[in-house]
Amino acid sequence: MIQMMVVEAHVGVIKLTSRDDCQELSSSGSLLNQLAIANENLGGGIVVVMAERDKEEMELDIAKMEFDFRGTSVICRSGSPLILADIKKV
Repeated sequence: MIQMMVVEAHVGVIKLTSRDDCQELSSSGSLLNQLAIANENLGGGIVVVMAERDKEEMELDIAKMEFDFRGTSVICRSGSPLILADIKKV
């Protein structure tokens, strides 16, 4: 399941519950690609991906994606969107 939130010009993609969700993000019509296209006119944006997975593993998966992020920065955070302390890390 993928949930999304927008807070102060940040877009957070939270609650990635399986590896399949992260693989879904890498498809040509992916959520990250669409967000990058949407932010292109602004010179890019910031997207935060939060999942109960290793941060470095998520970063490697995103680094393998074969599309132009168009100035958008993707930040990975390991944690649970149900725990306030984890969300504050974003």
